Amino acid sequence: MSASTNTHQIGLKLLRSLTFVVSYFLWFSYSAQGQAGAKLSGVVYFGGDVMPDFPVSLYSPDQVLQTDTDKAGRFEFGGLPPGTYDLQARFWGVEGTIYRIRIEDKDLGPLTVAAKLVESVYPLDPDCGRTFWVSYKQDTISDGGHVAGVLLVYPAVPSRLLANVRIDLTTANGSHHRISQHPDENGKFDFQNVSPGRYSLLAHYRGYWKVQSTIWVTRKDTAVIKIILYKHGHPAICE
Repeated sequence: MSASTNTHQIGLKLLRSLTFVVSYFLWFSYSAQGQAGAKLSGVVYFGGDVMPDFPVSLYSPDQVLQTDTDKAGRFEFGGLPPGTYDLQARFWGVEGTIYRIRIEDKDLGPLTVAAKLVESVYPLDPDCGRTFWVSYKQDTISDGGHVAGVLLVYPAVPSRLLANVRIDLTTANGSHHRISQHPDENGKFDFQNVSPGRYSLLAHYRGYWKVQSTIWVTRKDTAVIKIILYKHGHPAICE
């Protein structure tokens, strides 16, 4: 084998090795970027006691992140890009303080998150008088800014009268910008192209208990709502 052949083969080996090293470096850089982001952690308390298996939500203009606390009441969100978030621990009848949090490029926490009983969630009966449900699901149809749901009144009224119920969405950022809508004959309502942010949702109808709660609107999720309005003096439905 000539010296030139040896040199050629050595050159090919070096080139393959260099290609592998460069490829690995690029893959590693990409993986590191995918894992980048800060961590936010905390503990949820209610009445001085830690709250295990308690839902905690983190809201941003882009999406809603949700998790549950562990047996010690601890929660953690990871991989968070810099930005401003709202944090809240919330379950039926127990609603935590809303914390406005600024995430930079370093971990934050552990935070102490307080939860309290919110009477307005149950205007009639704390065991079976639920009036408001909200969940968040990824929006695959539109670009977000979407609030959709159904409204029921109890006892029932003719479907044509459902249009008399008004549903208001009011911004909670101090500007108090409000948009309103009436449900259709099936009680369905659908707000589209709503600017991301925190809103107060209010449903009211003469002679019925009004329902009011906080929701978040994001670019990637649909806020799915169910509301029941109970007539004044009427017993609650147990579901």
